[in-house]
Amino acid sequence: MRGLDYKWIEALDAVLQYGSFERAAEKLFISQSAVSQRIKQLEKFIAQPALVRSAPPKPTLIGKKLLGLYRRVLLLEQETMPELLNDTSARPVTLSIATNADSLASWVIPALRPIMSKENVAFQFSILDESRSIEKMKNGEVVGAISLDDQPLPGCRAEYLGKMDYLCVASPSFMTRYFSNGVNAQTLIHAHRCHLICKIASINNF
Repeated sequence: MRGLDYKWIEALDAVLQYGSFERAAEKLFISQSAVSQRIKQLEKFIAQPALVRSAPPKPTLIGKKLLGLYRRVLLLEQETMPELLNDTSARPVTLSIATNADSLASWVIPALRPIMSKENVAFQFSILDESRSIEKMKNGEVVGAISLDDQPLPGCRAEYLGKMDYLCVASPSFMTRYFSNGVNAQTLIHAHRCHLICKIASINNF
């Protein structure tokens, strides 16, 4: 994109990552006003807001797209620069992946370990429900996602990874309290409702 200065998006990324203009300025080793000015220049260039100035700050839709572009540029730079400079001690290439917490806690790390042992690569995980992870790829925030959607995005590829079987367990006291008459649709619904009410009551008391 002609005229786009990636320092502008770097400032946007820092504000979102560290949660404030002040902390972003500290991390970028520039003044707070310089951070603000860079984001204003970016918004002037695209003629629309890139940042919702809330607490904490949030990206607008176009801000998310710009962050996706910025991270893809960084990824390409990380891949290309060591070869251009003949630098074998370069920092690892960082790949962002969206995954659900269950997968990350069970099989994702062991599956990626062979890649990490052979390649100079580091993984950054964005944890959210697998029904929403594909949105991170659409926004360009991640380069891969573990998703329920079997249709690949344009320019991407979807591969079937398998299925996870879940074993439902409960403590003896929980079984006695909610399933003394057996486990069926009605008792499961009742247990879920009671548990949800207890959670809401705990939050209100807190």
